[in-house]
Amino acid sequence: MIIEQYGLTLKRINEGDIEQLRLWRNANHVRLKMPNQKLISKVQQKEWFRKVDSEQHLFFLLSDDNQSIGCLNIRDIDLENKTGIPGIFIGNSNYLGSIVPVMAVICLLNLGFSALNLKELSSPVLSSNKDAIKLYKELGFEIFHREEDPRVFDTICFKENFLAAKNKFEEVFGNLTGLQNFSMKIIMKKSNPYYELIGSQMEENAGIQLSQS
Repeated sequence: MIIEQYGLTLKRINEGDIEQLRLWRNANHVRLKMPNQKLISKVQQKEWFRKVDSEQHLFFLLSDDNQSIGCLNIRDIDLENKTGIPGIFIGNSNYLGSIVPVMAVICLLNLGFSALNLKELSSPVLSSNKDAIKLYKELGFEIFHREEDPRVFDTICFKENFLAAKNKFEEVFGNLTGLQNFSMKIIMKKSNPYYELIGSQMEENAGIQLSQS
C-alpha cells in the first residue's frame, strides 16, 4: 500500500525497513517523547514487526522526494466500531520544526477518517510533549489527564472535528508551499482487504483517488 498526499509518500513498511525504524526510535529526540523510553534491541524490533505485520495495524515509512523522514501508523484498527490508534515519529532530525510533520499527521488522519471511514481516533501523548499537544488541539483532539499516570495524557478526535480543522490547515499549506491539489492517491493491490472499503468511500470523498498496484 502506498499513500501520496501533500507531496509526501507513505509506503507500507516491510522487514527491510525495520532496522532504520529502530535506529530512529532509539534516538533521543524520538525516544524521550515516547511513553516507553527503553532502548529497543534488534531482537525486540523483529518481534515487534511480526506482531504488527497484519491488516489490523498499518505502519508506513514516510518520505519526501525519496528522502526517508519517519514512521506513521494507525494500529488496532477496528472496522466494526470504526476506531484506531494513530502514531507518528520523525526520525530525520532535519525535518523537525518544519511544516512536513504537520502535513504528515494530517495525511495520516485523513487516511483513517476519510479513506477508512473511521469515526474516532485516540492516542496517548506525554504531558511534557507540548508541541504535540498543541497540534492535537488544533486538529480537533480532546485532551484528558490520566489520574493513574500524570506523565501521560489520553487524546481523542472525532471525524467531524478533524475534517473542519483539515480545511483550515490546507489553506495554510497552499499559502506556504503553493500546493493546489490536496487529493490523496492510494495505490494497492485489489486483493488487499481495504481495497473495497476505500473504493466505497470515493464517491463521498471526492479527494481520494484509488488505483491498483
